[in-house]
Amino acid sequence: MNSIVINREVRLELSNATLMPISDPHAIPLKLDYLESLVLRLLIENSNNLVTYDTFLTHWRSTEATHNSLTRVVSSLRSKLRGAGLSNNVIVNTAKKGYTFTSHIEEYKEVAKQHIEDQIVLEDTNESIDKDQTLDTSLIAKVVLTVIFSLLIALVFVFSVTYFTTKPTSFDFQNAMTTEVLANSDIKIELAYNSSNGLIAYTTKRFDEDNWQVAIFDQEAKQKRLISNKYKNINKPAWISANELMYRESDENSCELRKATIEKGEITNSIKIFPCNSGSYSSSISLFHHDKVLFSDAELNDTASSIFLGDLTTGKVEKIEKEHGGGIGFYNIIASPDSELVAMLSSTDGISHKIELVDASDNWRSVWEISLKVTNFSVGWDGKTLSFLNNRRGITFVSFKGSNEVARNSVPTFSPIKSIVSTGQGLVMTSGELVGQGLFYADIYTGESASFTTGSNAKNNFGQLYNRDEILYISNRGGIKQVWSFNTATKKNTQLSAFDEEKSINSLTVEDEVQKLAIQVEDKIEVYRIEHNKIVGPIYSTKGYNPTIYKNNLIYSKYDGESSHLFSQNFSSFEEKKLIVKGGFISKANDSDLFYSKLYFPGVWRYHPDKEDELILSLSSNSYRWLVDENYIYFQNDQGSLFSYNIESEIKSKVEFQNCTQPVDIDKGKCVSRIHEPSINRIILLD
Repeated sequence: MNSIVINREVRLELSNATLMPISDPHAIPLKLDYLESLVLRLLIENSNNLVTYDTFLTHWRSTEATHNSLTRVVSSLRSKLRGAGLSNNVIVNTAKKGYTFTSHIEEYKEVAKQHIEDQIVLEDTNESIDKDQTLDTSLIAKVVLTVIFSLLIALVFVFSVTYFTTKPTSFDFQNAMTTEVLANSDIKIELAYNSSNGLIAYTTKRFDEDNWQVAIFDQEAKQKRLISNKYKNINKPAWISANELMYRESDENSCELRKATIEKGEITNSIKIFPCNSGSYSSSISLFHHDKVLFSDAELNDTASSIFLGDLTTGKVEKIEKEHGGGIGFYNIIASPDSELVAMLSSTDGISHKIELVDASDNWRSVWEISLKVTNFSVGWDGKTLSFLNNRRGITFVSFKGSNEVARNSVPTFSPIKSIVSTGQGLVMTSGELVGQGLFYADIYTGESASFTTGSNAKNNFGQLYNRDEILYISNRGGIKQVWSFNTATKKNTQLSAFDEEKSINSLTVEDEVQKLAIQVEDKIEVYRIEHNKIVGPIYSTKGYNPTIYKNNLIYSKYDGESSHLFSQNFSSFEEKKLIVKGGFISKANDSDLFYSKLYFPGVWRYHPDKEDELILSLSSNSYRWLVDENYIYFQNDQGSLFSYNIESEIKSKVEFQNCTQPVDIDKGKCVSRIHEPSINRIILLD
């Protein structure tokens, strides 16, 4: 989607992060800055689900992220949405937890609106069907190999066969060895490697801490030293000599770039070098020649960061006249003592991210660049080879002779990678999600429970109970998002899919009787067959949202520019599409009935094919957060508390299930619940 509609009132242009009123196509667009765009994109991707504070802050590529800065961004975003014509607040705050986006979204199409009469015709594109499609042998091989490698991930970070090759790069990555330098639950980001003595500096904090600090790890002595301040954030480490480290120290009101001296493993003599702006969205530091540093900083609060050249001898600072393009501006800079080429990372809209090499000797002219959808916190650059995360979340190595690219290779990864830095002979990387999102299984009646994603160090979502003993879910534990299965009897996790590239999966539904699985990928629904611990397909795809499987039918919602409606298609043919509920938004089913909520009318209705539907439960604004199990509807109020409603007795009561505090599925007394937990963050050396 290039453009979407919010609440029938506001158009969001994704390509340039602007808002426009639907009622006035000639109005001047309102520009979102990088963080406003990032927050809105996360809310839309998780529409109708709570996005926790930690989720926002861990997607924020800068360690300047704080709860106060997030509050400011959300307040500004709400103001701009109102300014663009949105009449209602669609960003709902759950106290001490996070935010929820409560509006329906749909792809924007410049077509004439049609009045809704007895029958509604909606455009369907990109539909395909292959009822006899089978899994080819190459896909089977990929599944087998992926499962084998995934079982090894907890022990070693593996690099294997390249999936794109031109000529060999100067770095012999195929024969490189991987070494786990450090592994614990402390968050680790912003690496700096000292090639003179092997010291590794990085920004870190514990899962429950507020302020960042810089750690210096001695690989030989296995010792760690901290640069910390109880009341300030310490981050952005950069080595400027064998025993001198620069870093950034800031709070809400002050900011300094400082230099510390390390002598015999001890940190001494920390002094201020340059002032900086505490209101920057992003910043970075890099040594440039022996007596100068490059750093990025915003001249004004909450504006794009520019590049500055600081003289370590005189203390003078000069702004580099390099266009940042707006948005967040330059959020990282990586220079090499062996080259006049400098790697710069920037983003104008929070959707695309640019890596470019610029020639410092030629007026900072860009000589090479690439735009990516995946976020690179940093890249490896040693003056000859540039290393970065590609759109498949593998690592690409690009070799240069002068300013000319001469070779390119890519390797897959088998764990989420966050930071990359060059050692001159290889790479140092951080592996694992900054904060893990896990899934917990619990039997409400027997008390049996298990956290089946513990140790995955990944984002795990959309757990659905299946075939009595299995739970299907989405996880990026292997690097990119795949469909996984957990067997509650054998306690075994199995990867079912073998997607080549990451899919933006927003929901999942599964039905054991028809052996079908449906996932929502952006604004499209893909249907797969489940066969022998693998999924086959997609066997069918259609435009739509919020899929549910009910009595051999795929139920999903579509949006016509004014309202949402529920449609049904039978799995036997997929040929006949039938409108079943005007105004229907989200549907869920038990063994006998189909229930749904409406887009603008909080509540739960029961569907009757032969008579008028009945409202069985009125709800507050969070009508989208509800589940059906047997004779009960479970829902969460605006404060996140869980309630049950008995459909027959009409009794409503607050419930407190142990190990089922944030349920994503409940089926016959068995619950799958989300949990946020520390992730094992690793520092990996590849050389």
